[in-house]
Amino acid sequence: MLRDWLEVVDSVDRALALDQGAELREGLRAVLDQMQGVLKRHGAERIDAEGQPFDPNLHEAISTVTSADHAPNVVVHVARAGWRLADRVLRPAQVVVAKAPEEVSHGGDRDA
Repeated sequence: MLRDWLEVVDSVDRALALDQGAELREGLRAVLDQMQGVLKRHGAERIDAEGQPFDPNLHEAISTVTSADHAPNVVVHVARAGWRLADRVLRPAQVVVAKAPEEVSHGGDRDA
C-alpha cells in the first residue's frame, strides 16, 4: 500500500516542479504535505539524498555528471525521492551522482 501511495506523492511532486500560478502551487503544496503526513504516521520517511555520499543501499544512480563543485560520488540531484520504513528501504532514491573532471594528459611533451 505504501509503495502505491508513493506514486501519488511523485505525481504531486512533479506537478509542483512545473511553472504554474501561485494559488495552484500553494494548493498542491498543501495536498503534498497532507500525503507525506499520512506516510509519516505509518512510519515511512523520505531518504535524505542530495549532498550525501552515494550509497547503493539507499540510492539508485540513474546518471553521473562531471562536477568541479562537488566531490566525486556525491549526490547532486534527486530525480525521484527514496523512502524507507524503519530500517527497510521501500524504494531507493533515483539520483544523479558527481564524478571528477577528467584530467587532460599532455603525454607527448618531449624534447626533440
